[in-house]
Amino acid sequence: MPTAPTARLARRLAVCLVVLAAALAPAAPAAAATGCTRTSNHAGYATYNCYMYKTSTHSWDMWQNSTRLQIIDNLSGVLYAGTSWFVCQRTFGVTFQTGNAVNNYWAYTLSDTGRWGWINAIYISGGDNYGPVPGLPKCASAFGSTSTNPHTGGAYNYIDTSPNDAALTTVKWPLVIWG
Repeated sequence: MPTAPTARLARRLAVCLVVLAAALAPAAPAAAATGCTRTSNHAGYATYNCYMYKTSTHSWDMWQNSTRLQIIDNLSGVLYAGTSWFVCQRTFGVTFQTGNAVNNYWAYTLSDTGRWGWINAIYISGGDNYGPVPGLPKCASAFGSTSTNPHTGGAYNYIDTSPNDAALTTVKWPLVIWG
């Protein structure tokens, strides 16, 4: 029969072996961040943190109502990979496609270069093709429907992409952009 010091030593050795085995075991792969979570307010808006997986993407300054899609700029705003905050999401008559990912949902944010704009949902983890990003609310009905709602716009050169514009008869509607 083992003595008390020997039994204590055996228990300690067993605990050490368990700790060592746990430390040497391969770690489970980290799950990708999916969807968005509520964060603090930014620029007067309720905002949601979402994970951007692409190294960088340009934001689009555009608006659309029932008769016109106005694309103003997509070069000034840049959003880099990582966690970024967004205000809301909505669909536009612009579908973005890269590889097998395709979506017409766009999320509104302030870019890392200080420009307000829309980022296509394919760059935000958690969504499905032609579907909204989970956890990010849809924009109010008038949000993004004029050049001054939600932002003041600016004096930019713009591309008029109205489907009723005779000069754009070669544009297929809805407009699809490949990245």
